[in-house]
Amino acid sequence: VMTGPGIYDPTTILNKNELQKALKEGWIKLGFYLISFFYYLYAMIYTMVTSS
Repeated sequence: VMTGPGIYDPTTILNKNELQKALKEGWIKLGFYLISFFYYLYAMIYTMVTSS
């Protein structure tokens, strides 16, 4: 049973601390996904080139 309004309450996301935390989390996730994408792209191309 939830006692609070939820994890994404629109009234608390506008607080400065919550907004900074959400922005930092977003940039970290973006960086991780970009690094992962280019790593797997490189691995796929490397495998295709060397499997001849």
